[in-house]
Amino acid sequence: MFSEQARLYHDQMLVKKFRTKQMTHWYQDQPYYNIEGRQNVSFWIPVDPVPLEWTLELVAVSHLENCYLPGTFLKKRESGFLKAVSRNPLDIEADPDNYSVLS
Repeated sequence: MFSEQARLYHDQMLVKKFRTKQMTHWYQDQPYYNIEGRQNVSFWIPVDPVPLEWTLELVAVSHLENCYLPGTFLKKRESGFLKAVSRNPLDIEADPDNYSVLS
């Protein structure tokens, strides 16, 4: 990290029931954090074995683009914070070949 110190900002546990068919919509972590700058990182660490087709997917270098207003995880409604970020998230599902999707 080339840093003299590191801080744990928060920890969180998200639970998705086994065989859940609903996909989690695309989102960015940064708008959920009440911090500035780009020297932060999120980790996804499953505690149970996960088949490749169920693993986290991300879009490479999307953190260098615009930040998008997060929605709720229930009905894709806006969560109501960070008004300065874009309200038009990328439609990755419509054209996945246009993005570098990694898992």
